[in-house]
Amino acid sequence: MSEAAQRLNKLQTSLDQERIRIENYRKRLEDYRIRLGQAMTDNREEISPQQKAELKTDLNKRERTFNEWQSDYSTRRQSYRAALTEFKRNQREYNQATKSLTNQNRFEVVFADGRRESAVFYGVSENYDLALLKLNGFITPYLRPQNENELTLGQDVYAIGSPLKLNNTVTSGVISSNRGDYIQTNAEIYPGNSGGPLVTEDGRVVGVNTKKKITEKFEGLGFAIKFSRAQTEFSNYLN
Repeated sequence: MSEAAQRLNKLQTSLDQERIRIENYRKRLEDYRIRLGQAMTDNREEISPQQKAELKTDLNKRERTFNEWQSDYSTRRQSYRAALTEFKRNQREYNQATKSLTNQNRFEVVFADGRRESAVFYGVSENYDLALLKLNGFITPYLRPQNENELTLGQDVYAIGSPLKLNNTVTSGVISSNRGDYIQTNAEIYPGNSGGPLVTEDGRVVGVNTKKKITEKFEGLGFAIKFSRAQTEFSNYLN
């Protein structure tokens, strides 16, 4: 299950549990309202005007709390539904793209010097934005992986790629965080160098550049799929 699907499932579970708590609070509030009304009209109950005013104030406070809670819940439920709709749309687009890829057996690979070769398509990852291609009978230089246990926060890294067809573009940054399957970096990651390597100063591969998050308060957060995750994802083909 993807990271986004897991977050949505957790959010749905949380909202379902909260809906039950809201319903239980509503029942208690209704019971309190009935008992308070009976006490107000029962002549046997000696309740002073001040006590009645205090009880009404307390009831109003509880009702206001309930209404605000319900309104906040409704807003978050709508946000969840919007996120779920967006997730399903993205999933459909991904499945369509994957189907299109699987129907195509070969892809053209363009090297830095302009040479073109035909690569065999092997498969698409179900968990990450990755695909595996193979060049038969062609030997090319390759990069070696960096031992993940030796990575440190603040370590210099470089994102390599070809954004807007600008070949061999390099951006620099540092490792900001280690987040599960991803390495977070402040190195600029553009659409064109997504898919390229994130490397250390000595050219060891840290991961595969994959996405960039942009928020209103922060410049941008770049992420790279850890090399070990990418390797494990296609282990059936690589072993």
